[in-house]
Amino acid sequence: MVFASPETGVAPRRFVKIILVFYFAVAACGCGASRPVYKSVTPSSRHAFDTININLADSRTLESLPGIGKKTAGRIILYREEFGPFKNTAELMLVEGIGEKQFLKLRSLVRTE
Repeated sequence: MVFASPETGVAPRRFVKIILVFYFAVAACGCGASRPVYKSVTPSSRHAFDTININLADSRTLESLPGIGKKTAGRIILYREEFGPFKNTAELMLVEGIGEKQFLKLRSLVRTE
């Protein structure tokens, strides 16, 4: 086998073939650089604009909060309709189903303004 002959140019063609095979192998396995990286969102990594305004949020938005299901989201909206907008986030503890422990999980994820 002639591997490096300047007259035939075998080495460059073989090199290109090896590179192409490697490229497609990496692309096929999904381990290339184009693979998306998913970052988990924790309360400490959220920004102020990522917080949910509990005075404006609909049921579906409230359900996106940890520990808030359909019933609790409905209770938050019902509380808001009966007593007006929340003055501060701590008022969430007045909603049935949200105690101090649950509020501490939500505190950095919600806002009233």
